[in-house]
Amino acid sequence: MNFQTLIQDLGSYFDIGTPVTHDKFSIYPLLKSDVSTLVLGLLEAEEQELAWIQESEGSESVEILEAINKSDLPVLIPYLHQVEGGKQDRTIFEPILIPIGHDQFNPLKIPAKCIEQSRWRYSSSRGKSTSLKFKSAKTRMASQMANVSAKAGDQTTVWETVYAAAGALQLGEEAAPTHSYRELQEKSYEKDEDLKQLQETLSAATKLENQIGIICVYGDKLLGVEIYGSPKLWNQFSEVVLKGFLTDRVFMQKMKTDQKLPENLEEILKNEFKEINVKKEKATGTGDLFRFNNKKWQGISLHYKGNPVHLYATKEQVDILKGRTPNRVPGMPRIQVQNIQDPRIQQQITLEQMSDE
Repeated sequence: MNFQTLIQDLGSYFDIGTPVTHDKFSIYPLLKSDVSTLVLGLLEAEEQELAWIQESEGSESVEILEAINKSDLPVLIPYLHQVEGGKQDRTIFEPILIPIGHDQFNPLKIPAKCIEQSRWRYSSSRGKSTSLKFKSAKTRMASQMANVSAKAGDQTTVWETVYAAAGALQLGEEAAPTHSYRELQEKSYEKDEDLKQLQETLSAATKLENQIGIICVYGDKLLGVEIYGSPKLWNQFSEVVLKGFLTDRVFMQKMKTDQKLPENLEEILKNEFKEINVKKEKATGTGDLFRFNNKKWQGISLHYKGNPVHLYATKEQVDILKGRTPNRVPGMPRIQVQNIQDPRIQQQITLEQMSDE
């Protein structure tokens, strides 16, 4: 399957179902009846103790983790998948298929970004014991966070988006004392009844037969597209996918939108991706990796044996960093460097900067 043709004509490859709408959000199911990808999802593999993600013992960088696959099939780690534990919570910054043969004696090095700035020791996390081995979280970046993070590609910008989310969610320092985005999103779904109702209502558009993804719209504004390689893969990750898009509410709620749903979404998507820059890159694991963008869209797709196993695309609708004081939310320390190598050293630098103030 030619990727350029796929992204420029999604409606020809997938059926766009009837949307479910609630509180300005509309979720369009994407359906495909004839897909079968011999790939395990990380959540399924974790349950069977066949695959997992762990700290890289030989690296001091928080931007490198290790992936283990003891199964006889490739294992998918979706783009933006979040894990908790270790030195800090992390998000995986590339869709990855862990090839067969990368067991605990031959781990695969994978790229990551830190989403929890202030916890440096993996021996404990506020009284909870942790280890080198992570577990998958039930959270994910909002699409507007992902867009700006992908565009910049550095650790500092990822933290800036976490600060922006913390300020927009207005949960207070006690909600996430270690400044973990995972905890911020978890607490928002615990405390916000409207958000829980929004998720419950729109989840009806994520549980259809032969479903492999969604298109998310806010008012008349496209937020993003997400596609998996099979209904089995989609079912594993659909809850986290929906939560990620719905968290955009905190960034979008002041934006004026047309309440009328866009007509002929297939043609709109064609126009949106008519002029798109596509770059093929070497995948971290197995498969073919494509990054694509234009003035508003950022996207990434991993193909295996000619078919997409994970495609994620998001359109910038609001500049979430505009007008913010960099590195500053009340009660949170200032960050200065782009690439943390030794967390203990970076913590000392941060403490010294705070004392100087």
